[in-house]
Amino acid sequence: MRIRESVPADAEGVSHVLRRSITELCRADHKDNAGDLQNWLAGKTPAFVEDWISDTNNFCATVLADNGDIAGFGMVCRPGVLKLLYISPDHVGAGLGEGLLEVLEHRAREWGLAQLSLQSTVAAVSFYEAHGYRRADHIICRSDGISCHAMYKRLDE
Repeated sequence: MRIRESVPADAEGVSHVLRRSITELCRADHKDNAGDLQNWLAGKTPAFVEDWISDTNNFCATVLADNGDIAGFGMVCRPGVLKLLYISPDHVGAGLGEGLLEVLEHRAREWGLAQLSLQSTVAAVSFYEAHGYRRADHIICRSDGISCHAMYKRLDE
């Protein structure tokens, strides 16, 4: 496994990982509801990914499997928001998510951020809690129809 800063050429492979991860690993969230799933996947195209990677307010990291395939992707934004962290269903449980989270948090600390916030799906809450994130006291209903837990982590403790 290797984690590196994302490049625009990653966009198609990253899009594929995002879409598979959402479809296969986030069933507790979309409940196989075709409309909710379609809304969630709508912004996970190569064009959107390329825009995220090119935006200087974001830091995007790509996880490469030993064979060179894209196995994960994450994005943190300068305002202190962990926007994305997805691992391919083929690589869940191998520690890639933890490694990717460490890289994203490291960049946030380099930017001088004292805290990160995120919106966690039901499927990912336990992962974030295991890595020091705390639930805020409210649920967020996103524009794509998915309900998420508001979470945060102090980076300066």
